[in-house]
Amino acid sequence: MRDPKKYLYRNPISGVYTGFWACMRPHGKYIGLWPGGLLERIWALIGKPKTILQPFAGLSKIGIGCDWNRNVRPDIVADAQHLPVRDDSFDCVLEDPPYDESYVAHYSDLDQRIARTKPSFSFYKAMNEGARVTRPGGFL
Repeated sequence: MRDPKKYLYRNPISGVYTGFWACMRPHGKYIGLWPGGLLERIWALIGKPKTILQPFAGLSKIGIGCDWNRNVRPDIVADAQHLPVRDDSFDCVLEDPPYDESYVAHYSDLDQRIARTKPSFSFYKAMNEGARVTRPGGFL
């Protein structure tokens, strides 16, 4: 993609870009892989960060992966709502949270440790945690 900014709106006061990109889904089993072309578009817009955290990593192996599902072998086994990470630690935090409680229930079925704790999921708690561990000037 030559100019990803042409697909976004830039707020004239804050200078912040917002928008939506439609990307194709990855081929094969979909467990924590980013849609084709999405990361390339993000890197074209912000540059590739030096430190990246993925609180819902799944099988993705970009940066440090955090997931509560041990079966996907993340770098950190933890709930994205309570990250065991210091404040202001990462240049970029990539969050792709579950979209509803059925996803949380599905992952609870996969891992008995999760099923015993019966986690409840709050999109806002996960986003706040992502913001907490993102460095000033970083990207969430």
